[in-house]
Amino acid sequence: MAAKSPPVIPTQVVGIDLETKSGTFWTNWLNKDYVGSKGLVTHEKRDNLEHHIASDGRTQQVRDKMNPSRMFVNMSYHMPKIIKDLKRNGVELAIVSRNTSKDLTDRALYYFNMADPSYFAPLNEQHASTITMISQFRYNEVYDQSKQVHFTKIKGWSRASYDQMLLFDDDPANMDVELWQGVTFFKVSDPTKGLSYHDYLQGLELWRRNSRIRYSFPMMLNRDPNVGIVGYVGTDEATKDLYAAGKRRPKSDRPSRWGYAMYVGDDPDTLLWGREGHAKTNHWISAVYVRNWNAWLDLPKVWVPELGSVAQTPTDTLPTEDNAAKIQQARDEYITEKYGVQKPYVLFSRHHYMSILDDTRIPHDWRFNEMVVYPQIQDALFFCVPIRSHAGDFLRGPTRAHPHFEYNRKFDGSECKPE
Repeated sequence: MAAKSPPVIPTQVVGIDLETKSGTFWTNWLNKDYVGSKGLVTHEKRDNLEHHIASDGRTQQVRDKMNPSRMFVNMSYHMPKIIKDLKRNGVELAIVSRNTSKDLTDRALYYFNMADPSYFAPLNEQHASTITMISQFRYNEVYDQSKQVHFTKIKGWSRASYDQMLLFDDDPANMDVELWQGVTFFKVSDPTKGLSYHDYLQGLELWRRNSRIRYSFPMMLNRDPNVGIVGYVGTDEATKDLYAAGKRRPKSDRPSRWGYAMYVGDDPDTLLWGREGHAKTNHWISAVYVRNWNAWLDLPKVWVPELGSVAQTPTDTLPTEDNAAKIQQARDEYITEKYGVQKPYVLFSRHHYMSILDDTRIPHDWRFNEMVVYPQIQDALFFCVPIRSHAGDFLRGPTRAHPHFEYNRKFDGSECKPE
């Protein structure tokens, strides 16, 4: 039975950050240490907050009554339009914030308001009742923890899968929800203004592109005409089992140079050297397959030089998850700007010779090709089949019986131009 892609239905949960660096839902930082610093109205800090219209006559603002010129947050002007569109399409909304005072953020969200999105009379929308912003969010996750924790809870309550979720955020460090969970992440283009309607439409389109490459796991490999082999990967036994089930790469302490991804070779002989930090008895080679060949051909691909201006993740130190996510965001932005390739994409490059290859049949100083498959793509379109075990037992025939690819040739047969 051929692997099928489900119809691209609207995303089920959209998460919106409040502010991290500058702003998403609102701009500036609602800092609990500053609210009330010039005096308290009551014993509750939240009572210092008030609703106000800024000097431009249209921007909604919540400010500290005792320090209005210094302590305020401005709601993105486009937020009511964005929320109206999402609510009318049946999408559940979530506040996903690391602000340390839910008491203050709840009060601010209560003061910010909009016309009731259930009122379907666009020419007479002024007659719609005014409702609070906080009433439009089904999930209100405000606590200073990794946003992976926020989405784990939202997943449990909503029953939606991570690939049906989208996060708008101004801090690239929060891209870790995409790396490890599969939530589509979109970074706000101008945090000083907050989430714009243009950002919103781009984020939805990114989510749609991610969804279009998602295909079900093939039930019968040998009878599915849509699957195809695209390379080979060397793993430990536990990771081999994950890949065979169509799952994404597991979390590890050290990313490789192009970030956290599945690194695929076009020649299985380049994978015979084993795994760094693992005994030779814990090494497996698997053939890498795509679930739908046409989707694979349509997937954007980019060849980048091994050395150059494309951001690489340091491998001589152990970057934090935040830093690894920031580097990945910078790499994505550069590739879009330099090559016109948007996410989701597959990256190709050449790898320098390593001394660990001395015991293999690879010629000295020979550079080999590699394909980098990021997690968001891996669990949507890929799966692996073990072909060789650590002892050299060929589970599905020797590696020489499998095709050797040349990644410097495109999969449609045309030439590409590697550096």
